[in-house]
Amino acid sequence: ERWKRSLLDLSKHNRLLNLKASATAIPIFCPDPARLEDKIAENRSIRLIPPPERRGATGQPDADLYHLRTGEDFAVKFAEEALGRDQIVAHVDPKTLEKGVIELYRKAKADLEEGGSNTLFLALGMLRWSPAGDKRVYRAPLILLPVKLERSSAASKPYLRKHEDDPVFNLTLLQMLRQDFQVPIQGLSGELPGDDHGVDVRKIWDMVRARIRTVPGFEVVEDVVLSTFSFAKYLMWKDLSDRTEDLRKSPVVAHLIDSPREPYPSTTPF
Repeated sequence: ERWKRSLLDLSKHNRLLNLKASATAIPIFCPDPARLEDKIAENRSIRLIPPPERRGATGQPDADLYHLRTGEDFAVKFAEEALGRDQIVAHVDPKTLEKGVIELYRKAKADLEEGGSNTLFLALGMLRWSPAGDKRVYRAPLILLPVKLERSSAASKPYLRKHEDDPVFNLTLLQMLRQDFQVPIQGLSGELPGDDHGVDVRKIWDMVRARIRTVPGFEVVEDVVLSTFSFAKYLMWKDLSDRTEDLRKSPVVAHLIDSPREPYPSTTPF
């Protein structure tokens, strides 16, 4: 149990439970995250673009003029049309976007080379949660869609592509909900519900909404964030939990579990 506690981080310091704004957590303004997931599943190349910053002749933002003339939300229309061109709108200024994407590109590449696993994901949907008695609001990613940043040359801007790994639900969040709030959610710890193109994003969100609807301070929001996440320690924790009896078959491990303060009875003569 001590080993498992050291591996399972259910504290607010874990980005899988408390994703804070940072240069390497790029918010994406996407009115239709399910359509974005479909495009990623189809292995399309997705460009990241900043929002428009144009103004009309009167000094009003184009968004206001557009809404007055058409009654439509300019930001939503712009993002929908961009997605049709295989582009997504990052909700940051151009310099912050360029710097953040390059940092993510380098970090994901280093993580893959050093650890052998992908850490770059599009987080589709968030659980906004606030425990009883805590006035702060935290955000935990729901669906983690593995992606990779590629570029044709050192001078070109990176673009998003599908990664070979399968999409996963935030397993650390599942464990926190079960352990700390007695809210188990079935059907999300393994292969996720699918549709014609990858996973069924909205069905998964609805599954979470159905389970947390009676929990005060909990809400599913359709935010999208591009960032790096690592849950290697969670997988080690799960391995210890699921395979304890198999591990006990090793005399050394059994000794470390049952009598770690006692000398190990070695049969090797000195």
